[in-house]
Amino acid sequence: MGWDTRIEDAVGSRGLCLVIEDNPDIRDLIGLILTNAGFDVHSAEGGADGFRAAAVLQPVLITLDVGLPDMDGRDVAPDCPWSVRPRSS
Repeated sequence: MGWDTRIEDAVGSRGLCLVIEDNPDIRDLIGLILTNAGFDVHSAEGGADGFRAAAVLQPVLITLDVGLPDMDGRDVAPDCPWSVRPRSS
């Protein structure tokens, strides 16, 4: 057991992670891995939903698919709220 695991046990979740992925199998797998790593996970199926969720939830970590059906992830990232302001505590 490493020091980060003991801290995690003492304080709870590592924070909220947002998974933006249109493929349900990949979305579920990433969510499972992140949950097992101690994150609370929220998911979105597309770029527009992910963009809105990121603005509201202000996650500590985001995984972003670059091949979304409604938007290209490479186009979403620079315009998203998480890329222009730090997360508030």
